[in-house]
Amino acid sequence: LKGKDEIMKKVVGFDQKILLEHLNYAANIARDTRKEGMYEKLNHYLSKDIKGEKSRKNAATILMKIWYHVKESNKPLQKKAFELMPQIDSQEKIAVHWGMTLLAYPFLKDVASEIGRLSLIQHDFSSLQIYRKMKELYGERRRVEVASTAVLTSMNSWKVVIPKKQSIYMLPAKINLVNDEIINWFAEVAIISSKREYLQINEIPTLTYLFPFVFSINVSVLDGSIFEITNQGVDKIMIGIKKLKNKCRKMKIW
Repeated sequence: LKGKDEIMKKVVGFDQKILLEHLNYAANIARDTRKEGMYEKLNHYLSKDIKGEKSRKNAATILMKIWYHVKESNKPLQKKAFELMPQIDSQEKIAVHWGMTLLAYPFLKDVASEIGRLSLIQHDFSSLQIYRKMKELYGERRRVEVASTAVLTSMNSWKVVIPKKQSIYMLPAKINLVNDEIINWFAEVAIISSKREYLQINEIPTLTYLFPFVFSINVSVLDGSIFEITNQGVDKIMIGIKKLKNKCRKMKIW
């Protein structure tokens, strides 16, 4: 019973379709706008796409959590994302939005993990498969199905999943990431999202929640001020995040 109660208490949060242009706008204004101004600007901007006041408020809340109300420990990643956004192309921006959203919404990460897992064993997947998995993780709540739909329709608008027929989706060609700065940033996001101390360097590009992207990590371009790199055997390179490791040691988590 306790396990069921814990599942039912897990936060869902992502319950509104978010367009890519909404994310771009939020990223553009978040750096130099106060909280009250952010809500006002987002409400005005979203009104052209979202007519209902409650739905518009939900979308603004999601965008604020992704690009504004960032955890203190993730502020350096937010700062770097702000620096990257004006310099990168539209495909690379999807990767940055993806990373920021993974950090903000574990629910989206869990949906992405299931899509990535299914893509390894079959050519397409159904929304029903996603609903079933999310209800296992978050409980038999109507909110879970609403949020799963919101994530899938958002991903569709971001062009990282595409509809094949009713309730069936398939994956397009992966977005190829070659920019070393983005790969450094993305690797840090991936490790934090994994909740593990170290990941094998070759494992990171295969993480199922990074399914829309293809990239490789060359240890020579990793930022030594951020990553701790260790060798375990001839071909096994492990990377962790220095600040995360030190914080967890102080808290005696590991």
